[in-house]
Amino acid sequence: ADALREATPETQKTAIRAAFKQALDAWQPQLEADRLRKTLQLLVHDADALIDVHCDAVACAHAFANKHQAATAEALAQCLDLDVLLLEDDLHIMAFDEAFAAPWWRLGEKLQVPLADTPFATTLELRGERDIDDATAARDAANLLRFLKYLGAVAGDAHLHERAPLATPLAGVARITAPQAGLLHFHVR
Repeated sequence: ADALREATPETQKTAIRAAFKQALDAWQPQLEADRLRKTLQLLVHDADALIDVHCDAVACAHAFANKHQAATAEALAQCLDLDVLLLEDDLHIMAFDEAFAAPWWRLGEKLQVPLADTPFATTLELRGERDIDDATAARDAANLLRFLKYLGAVAGDAHLHERAPLATPLAGVARITAPQAGLLHFHVR
């Protein structure tokens, strides 16, 4: 803990990534699902950012990110002009973005060491399957490139959109079950 506390952010990051890699190499999964999880973690354990991109059957464009990374998540939402940003606590459900980023802040909390340069992780839901066309895909690609510029992974100006997203705790979202089939029309946005 003392070595991490006194280390530069780059030295912290290098030491933590080496420890994560060592732990992954030592892990001998028995189930196929765990072998796939290990493969994914080995592919990203040394990344600076993870963007897990999805396209649901029906959805508006939105992102999930941990509340520990709210500022970067808000920049993502601005770059992509998202209407909704869902901020979650440590859910312990181990979605890919959480499995990637949570070990960093858990390590910092356990050792009581502020980690200066933790990687960013998000799940990005790019609308529903019926809402995708060539123009939308091109706009999403340009906006993702803008976010990579914001992170410094790509050279250039990030230029965030002026409109801030609606950031809400994931705990405030719930599915509802309709008592019968029919049409739903909202009178209030």
